[in-house]
Amino acid sequence: MTVNHGVPGSSPGEGAVKQRLPYKGSLLHFMNISLAMNYAVYILFSEKLNRFYVGTTDNPDRRIVEHNTGKHKDAFTKNGTPWLLFLVIDELSSNQAYQIEKHIKKMKSKKYIENLKAFPEIITKLKLLYY
Repeated sequence: MTVNHGVPGSSPGEGAVKQRLPYKGSLLHFMNISLAMNYAVYILFSEKLNRFYVGTTDNPDRRIVEHNTGKHKDAFTKNGTPWLLFLVIDELSSNQAYQIEKHIKKMKSKKYIENLKAFPEIITKLKLLYY
């Protein structure tokens, strides 16, 4: 699905898998959060399409290779190769990653994505907002 202003779709197929964490007040919850902080929101840019792609994964390097090799034949990204890594927001829980990805897509703005890179404090605020 293509979204206005160059921010299309979501991670197809083998993207990050959501997991349910224990009750927020428990010790197990805090232990799981520290162990589950291995997800990332990644943003790719296609010069060919002059568009960004935002996705969530537990392995950004693998996902970039998949986007650039056309692993998913029906994916939006097959038309924009080569995709360049623009930004990775890492050290996120699964839930944080999905919420931040959704937030970025809702903005529907190339300028907002460019500002994420130019002003890292925006990323810090997003991480706190969706903690």
